[in-house]
Amino acid sequence: MDYHDPIDVLQHLMIGSEGTLGFIAEITYNTVVEHAHKASALLVFEDIEQASLAVSALAKLPVAAVELMDGRALRSVADNPKLPSFIEKLSLDAAALLIESHAESQSELEQQCQQILGGLTDFEISHSVDFTSDSNTVATLWSIRKGMFPAVGAVREVGTTVIIEDVAFPVENLANGVRDLQGLFDKFSYTEAIIFGHALEGNLHFVFTQGFESDKEVARYGAFMDAVAELVAVKYQGSLKAEHGTGRNMAPYVELEWGQEATV
Repeated sequence: MDYHDPIDVLQHLMIGSEGTLGFIAEITYNTVVEHAHKASALLVFEDIEQASLAVSALAKLPVAAVELMDGRALRSVADNPKLPSFIEKLSLDAAALLIESHAESQSELEQQCQQILGGLTDFEISHSVDFTSDSNTVATLWSIRKGMFPAVGAVREVGTTVIIEDVAFPVENLANGVRDLQGLFDKFSYTEAIIFGHALEGNLHFVFTQGFESDKEVARYGAFMDAVAELVAVKYQGSLKAEHGTGRNMAPYVELEWGQEATV
């Protein structure tokens, strides 16, 4: 045990937004309008730098959602026969944005889609699926994003665990953050690792597999997480938890991110 005094034990059971003895007893939601008219598009860029610059442009346009997927994430779902044929031909340096727009009327939606594409004319888009409201096509596009986490799990080695983390980089450093995170994947031999997330907020998920059956694997994992924490919280002054609870995995880095006063 880290603590022996019962008061200290109780104080440290609550970590971030998750804890053994805490729960939400009552909550009030602020809802948003569910527009009847929606359209989605998939835009592919040659590299993460172009995609990230496009995100900054999209933030000023009438978009409801912008999902970022790196080349490795796209490769993880490339064998799905329902997806556009160009997916399997993309390089690992490529990056894609899945964009959705909502409106109160079809005419307004069409105007918004034109406005969005007009705001991206300065960017070189290598492949695309144009804005569509066709339910089957939209479902196929979003299946790309939704299929990435299970795709990594499907190829994991026996005895390993699929781990997903969510971090956030300042949007102006999104491209550099992704590049550096990919560099850590290579450095620590996580060749299956992928990145996807909610681009407008700089909120990224990364998924990888890890075994814990040997001291060597545990040490590799520990060194990797140390490097991730240093990269996100120190180098880029981002957040080690973008939308989910801190939990036990990131608890050791609360002080690194927030200072000693957060853990006393």
